Amino acid sequence: MDSGIYQLTFANGDTYVGKSLHLATRWQHSDKLSKGTAAKNMMQAYWASDHQYPTAKVILYCHPDVLDEYENLFINDLLPTLNTQRPTPRRFEEREALARHAEAGRAGYAVPVLMMTLENLQEQNNDFQDQVVELETIVDDWNSKVVFELKKSERWVEIEATVEDLYMENFKLLAFKQRVEHANWFVRLFNLW
Repeated sequence: MDSGIYQLTFANGDTYVGKSLHLATRWQHSDKLSKGTAAKNMMQAYWASDHQYPTAKVILYCHPDVLDEYENLFINDLLPTLNTQRPTPRRFEEREALARHAEAGRAGYAVPVLMMTLENLQEQNNDFQDQVVELETIVDDWNSKVVFELKKSERWVEIEATVEDLYMENFKLLAFKQRVEHANWFVRLFNLW
C-alpha cells in the first residue's frame, strides 16, 4: 500500500501534514521548493530554513478510502503550522475511534471490506443465537417429559456440553463484535453519511 498521511518538517520548525495516493512519488515538494513554485507559506518556511529541504516522514499508511479522515485527524491533533485550513474538528468519540482503528492495524482496509466483515460477524452471531434458542427449547421440552431418565443417560451430558459450547461461542462472537464496533470508526462514519 502506497497511500497514506505524511508530515514535512522544516529546519525552522514549521510543519505540514498532507495526504497522498502515492507516497513514494509525493515528495515533489522538494522540486517545487527548488523552482520557487510551492505554496507561499511553504516557500517562506523554505527560505527561513536557509533553503534546506524539509524532512519527510510517513505518519500512517492507509487505504485511499480513509485518507481524508486520517488527514483531518492528524491536522487537528498535530496542528501543523503550514496547513492553512483547519478541517472541522471531529467529536471526541470519532477521534478515539479513528485512533483505535489505526492502532489495531485496520487503516489499510477499505470501508466496504470492513462493512462486509461486520455484517458477516453479525450474521454468524444471529445463527449462533438461533441455535442456542433451538437447543434451549429442546432441553426444556425434554426436561418437562423425562428429566430423570435423560439425566441418567450419556446423551444428556452430550447435550449439556453442546449447549455450553454454543453459549461460549456466542459469548466470544459478541465480545469480538463489540471489539470490532469499538475499534472501527467506519460504523459511526457510515451512520453520518
